[in-house]
Amino acid sequence: MKQRKSIRVTVRLDLEYDADLIDWLRDIPDGSRSAMIRAVWRRGLREQTQAAQVDVESLRSIISHELHRVLGGQGIEQVVDDPVEADNSDIEEQYGDRLDRMLGGLSAGSDGEMLD
Repeated sequence: MKQRKSIRVTVRLDLEYDADLIDWLRDIPDGSRSAMIRAVWRRGLREQTQAAQVDVESLRSIISHELHRVLGGQGIEQVVDDPVEADNSDIEEQYGDRLDRMLGGLSAGSDGEMLD
């Protein structure tokens, strides 16, 4: 039987900050830790990948609804499909930081392209 190649990963855990992880590891039966850690990592990767897939149309709808609610019916003169091309610098200055925080820290680069 051919032996698979593998790598060893060493992790340092802080006794106070990581106490929950240390307790969890101690509760895993001997001989099962590697399999359990791999399963948890894979689940975390799947969740991260799913969270990264954003439904842009739903996001636009939510933002539009919230802006309408916050502005109390005050209209913005022009609705633009592509806000990057619009000259709404006043709106960007007033609400840009708040929107960036709401959207998880996204920010526009110098060419207007959204960055992760």
